[in-house]
Amino acid sequence: MPQDERLSGGITMTRSLYQLIWFIVASVLSMMVVPASAQDVALMTAAQSIHELELVREALAKHLQSSPARKSLPKVREDINKLINALRGEPNKYSHQTLAILNSKERTLVLRAYAVAQRTESYLHASDGCIGSEGSAMAAVLLSSVQQLTDVSSGGGVSSNPAVIYAIETTNHRHPLFVIRQGGVLRAITLTGVNLTDPQCANPAVEVTNAQGNVLGTQPRIEAATPTRIMLRWPDLARLVPGSYVLHVTPRRNHFLFGCSLQAHGQAVGFFRVIPAPQITVSYLLSAVCQKTDEVNSKVQTKVHSSGILAPMGASLDFSSKSIHLQACVNPVTYSLLAKANYGDGIGKSVGPISQPANANITLGFPGNLSVTWNPSSQRLFSHLSQNRCMKSIR
Repeated sequence: MPQDERLSGGITMTRSLYQLIWFIVASVLSMMVVPASAQDVALMTAAQSIHELELVREALAKHLQSSPARKSLPKVREDINKLINALRGEPNKYSHQTLAILNSKERTLVLRAYAVAQRTESYLHASDGCIGSEGSAMAAVLLSSVQQLTDVSSGGGVSSNPAVIYAIETTNHRHPLFVIRQGGVLRAITLTGVNLTDPQCANPAVEVTNAQGNVLGTQPRIEAATPTRIMLRWPDLARLVPGSYVLHVTPRRNHFLFGCSLQAHGQAVGFFRVIPAPQITVSYLLSAVCQKTDEVNSKVQTKVHSSGILAPMGASLDFSSKSIHLQACVNPVTYSLLAKANYGDGIGKSVGPISQPANANITLGFPGNLSVTWNPSSQRLFSHLSQNRCMKSIR
């Protein structure tokens, strides 16, 4: 075998081995820092789930004040209220009992309630900085997740050891995933949860369907699995067509005398959406107050305007510029800039006009870490999209 082929194979093997080692270490660490969901699920109680739900309900209410356009979120809050009422509707003597004491229905309700809290908290963290179609898509995925988790008759119904997905994450950095950009670089994802597999049995069955329930022609492959984490390798993930998708995890359980078998009634379900790579466009109106010499009045001021649209920006292009020469303005006194950012999904934001002396820059700030700057010395208009949390959470 040629030396370069041996070297390439060695690099590939080293990367795969590194990722596997990282997954095992991450699984151990997650068991150390998340006792309720990982190392000892039996310690979880209804009171704990209620407390977690109340915290995310309050945080979601604050989030709604800054993101009123996300129409899915009020329904999420309604479902959280129903879940809290359902947990409080159980006999009070069971509220502080551990899962081992509860029956299958109560155990399923407590675990799913905790999953709703975790999923909502992940959304609040991941959606920071997301605007327009991306933010709306993330809220819609959250609603699908919460609706499925609050409906015990769905996703496998009641089980003595229900499998529940808490989150879909990036494998390397553990960023929560709700939405994936078509054509992105993502090739692997990780599922976190509880009872996802039985250590005494082979790996669970993982299947992905579209929103209509049709099984996809391309499916992820399990790289590693523990009861609380499943690492999936999926080279075709970024090639999926835009739309909604459902991840189904069916664990195998070891039954006395019968061995391991798939537990269809204990299936866990997770949701995500693929969207076209969004683009942000900036339209502008640049005005200059000009001073010119006149025979009657030595200082006559006139206004000159220029308007247009900068090149679109997005995940693959975070910078745009345009040369603007106001030929009719020989002696500018001041410049003023008005700009509007269009984020898609009918959402836009206007800033300005802001005026500055002719020798000073003008910078406008927009949501989503977007800035637009007029530089009079170079006679150029710049737009820049800085890295934000949303760009990390949508791959």
